[in-house]
Amino acid sequence: MLQRLYRELGKLIGSLAFDVLLARSVVLARREHPALASVASGPGAALSGLEGADASLSASALGIVFHFVELLVALIGEDLALRLVQDAWPAVVVEEEPR
Repeated sequence: MLQRLYRELGKLIGSLAFDVLLARSVVLARREHPALASVASGPGAALSGLEGADASLSASALGIVFHFVELLVALIGEDLALRLVQDAWPAVVVEEEPR
């Protein structure tokens, strides 16, 4: 899942920036989801500690993705970030908040 986003965003922000955002996302998600204590990020969008994850750990891992997108929005802006996420994950439906 993250590999596709890594390939798309690597073209724009570079692989090192992607890895830094992912590492920060893991730290932020761990604060909210203690089940992620053994999860670590590595180069190339690698996440360790999710092997054989149960449903609760898998659900907690969505927090990593949430924080990643949130940080990406802060870095490059909402419109571009959401467009890149949708390009990488076409099945994701991004709902616009009413203004």
